[in-house]
Amino acid sequence: MISFDTLHRVLIVNYQHTKNAVSWCEQFLEPEEWSVEYFENNDCFYFTSKTKCGMFMFVNGGKYIAPPRGVDNG
Repeated sequence: MISFDTLHRVLIVNYQHTKNAVSWCEQFLEPEEWSVEYFENNDCFYFTSKTKCGMFMFVNGGKYIAPPRGVDNG
């Protein structure tokens, strides 16, 4: 299993967008390519691929948070 620390992350602060974003991921991505974590004030989506992360942001918005320095997962 890949650590959350090595994944590309997108922060969503509008809860109304989270439901649509989850539906988009379920429809267009494989389960092992993404994950979502729910917090009190925001939600974070994690992706194994920079390309998949970019596609997600193009459609769903959000703020990109890069993996720690020196990590590149494509």
